[in-house]
Amino acid sequence: MSRNVTVLRWAVHLSTAVIVLGVAVSIGWIFHVESLKRVLPGLESMKLNTALGFILAGTVIHFGRRAKHVAVIFVCASVIGVLGGLTLAEYVFGWDLRIDQLILEDTSTHMFPGRMSPITALAFSFTGACLLLGQFRSMAAVRVRETLALLVAVLGLSSLIGYLYSVVPFYRVSSYTATALHTSAGLIVLGLAMLTSQSGSTVTLLTSQAAGRITARRLLPWAIAIPVFVGWLWVLGESYGWYETRVGAGLVVVAMIVVFSAAIYWNA
Repeated sequence: MSRNVTVLRWAVHLSTAVIVLGVAVSIGWIFHVESLKRVLPGLESMKLNTALGFILAGTVIHFGRRAKHVAVIFVCASVIGVLGGLTLAEYVFGWDLRIDQLILEDTSTHMFPGRMSPITALAFSFTGACLLLGQFRSMAAVRVRETLALLVAVLGLSSLIGYLYSVVPFYRVSSYTATALHTSAGLIVLGLAMLTSQSGSTVTLLTSQAAGRITARRLLPWAIAIPVFVGWLWVLGESYGWYETRVGAGLVVVAMIVVFSAAIYWNA
């Protein structure tokens, strides 16, 4: 099996997960299932606009390589980008364009009801542009598309880390709507789906059997997971008063050295 086909299969699976997430949250809004809207009591809910954006984005990625769906792809990608851009304009200029509760009324909050967070709106603006660029095959378009997809994943990852470390500014900008926990996870999956949905991308190159790319493929998950996990342990220990800040920093450094050395040794 060619590496292009393998990576594109990842894109199909990831985009399906995005669609399922959007559908589940939409069902939560229609039938008032709080666990689907906000995962845990007290957390921010994923807005219906966000859920619909995920469904549209996942659908575009899922069917994006079929020539007969070009018109549908263009419309869906444009809707996602415009939705994100208009929501950002609402925050920046203090407007109410009446798009936040266009389908269903949100009575769960009195502050910006039904409006997705600025972080999500920015991610959807990037997503719309990224999906529209998917219709162009030039190397420049591929590189811009990769950059936009990475930015979407990074926005989701930073919001998720904000929840893990209780760093509110990572998932809430000022007093605006916060990014929901499952929205953060969804943005990560959406970014990865867009990265793997186009042949010739950097992700496709990582699937080759060249020694350097095998090494990168093995170490990249560790490079992402280890700092997040060790940092979370550091914050957890400090919150319980197990050690002071300097002691925690020293423990983190030692843990990172040991784990990364073990990962490199295993790879070698």
